Amino acid sequence: METQKRFEVLVAGRGPAGLAASIALAERGIEVVSLAPVGASPALARAEMLSLAVEAILARLGLGDVLARAVRLRGVERHWNRARPELQDGLSPDAAGPGWSVDRADLQEALTTRAAALGVTEAQGQIRGVAGQPGRWRVTLPNGGSLDARFLVDATGRPAALARRLGAKLRFGLPLLARVWTATAPAPSRLVAKAEPDGWRYTLPHPAGGASVGWLTRPGLVRDAPPSFASTRAQDARSMQLSPVAGPGWLAAGDSAAAFDPIASQGLFNALSGGFFAGNAAADAVRGAPENITVYRLLTERTAARTHHLIPSQYAASGYRTSFWAERAQQTILSKGVTYGL
Repeated sequence: METQKRFEVLVAGRGPAGLAASIALAERGIEVVSLAPVGASPALARAEMLSLAVEAILARLGLGDVLARAVRLRGVERHWNRARPELQDGLSPDAAGPGWSVDRADLQEALTTRAAALGVTEAQGQIRGVAGQPGRWRVTLPNGGSLDARFLVDATGRPAALARRLGAKLRFGLPLLARVWTATAPAPSRLVAKAEPDGWRYTLPHPAGGASVGWLTRPGLVRDAPPSFASTRAQDARSMQLSPVAGPGWLAAGDSAAAFDPIASQGLFNALSGGFFAGNAAADAVRGAPENITVYRLLTERTAARTHHLIPSQYAASGYRTSFWAERAQQTILSKGVTYGL
């Protein structure tokens, strides 16, 4: 795809973070193009958790009706190798719980529809290279195509494909893989988490019925789905930190800026809130306030540091002392990552 116009902002990635950023930009009158890889996998109809704090973000994005179709979680049931499960249930139907269980595919459709209604331009293609300078970027695509923009937003997820081309570096936590199964049996309206010697699993009720079951473990120990269960392929779930998360004329959002071990329960909220704030920071930059990018960078990096710091204590709380738990109870974000196959 070759364009004859220069957009104000190019957002690479059309997941929750990228679409949230595009919506925030478009709502402020910014001309934005949303770039997604050719043949990108559609969002899966699986349950994912959103914390209570997301309500304000969804309202600002014009997506408050998403929660009307979600399951309100009424508590947490933790089997963390204790004599009895640890139950944290609301005392009444109106009591606050840990948040909502949403259908990821439904959320993706709502984000896509909202972005289209606001006039966000869609484009497809892999990022082949980045040239130019702040205010005059050119992102080259296969077959000689290109997209020009004044400002760039990387929302490509853990690979941070755009930011790394601009000199940013990735640091990783210990290897961790996730596989999610779909169960048809009814599930209680709470998050259930259970520790096992070589990993942990969770169960979330799905808004359409049944449940999503996730299994988290180290590479080489990813289980196959039980018979009659629909299963996703194993996915990279380790913690990640981009450094820096922003620079002159660009910034990273969501998992591209910082990705967290799912034990923190911050993945989808981080994508939506990070995308929203990234979009507004990018809008400030193209409207003459580039200093707000520094504010965005500092806030994003400090928030990520706090979350990364809390993750080891959640592993330490398990009664297991196997290598899987012991290593993660002391893990840090490493100076460089070790790649491994899925």
